[in-house]
Amino acid sequence: MNESEVRELAKEIQEHKKEQQKKSSEFFIERYKNLSKTQQQEVQKLHKQRYDIEKHMNTYALDDKNVLLHFREWKKNEFLLQEAWGFEKNELYHKDFILKHCSCGSMDNRDDFGIKRHYSASCILHGDKIQNQ
Repeated sequence: MNESEVRELAKEIQEHKKEQQKKSSEFFIERYKNLSKTQQQEVQKLHKQRYDIEKHMNTYALDDKNVLLHFREWKKNEFLLQEAWGFEKNELYHKDFILKHCSCGSMDNRDDFGIKRHYSASCILHGDKIQNQ
């Protein structure tokens, strides 16, 4: 593949990603509109809690195991969000691989999002998943 073909392919991939993001946004906007006022307030509250938890987690050094206490809170919040949105509770749809302290392969996890998870034994958040398999 020459340089111009690589640039063209990269452009196509970016356009595809933008289209997927647009579809995803439209899906959530429509789903949100169909929630009751009480459900919408619950979703907003839980999103704010997630933001606050992540902000607090980001104050810890990358090797500080105390972050695990907040990670448990974050996981609980993700399940509550799934419930509030009316989705099944499913850990495969948690995007914890984008958290600062996660050293699992984010590209692999993005590619297999909702299908399969990839864990790293050295990850402070997920290393125990490897040891417990």
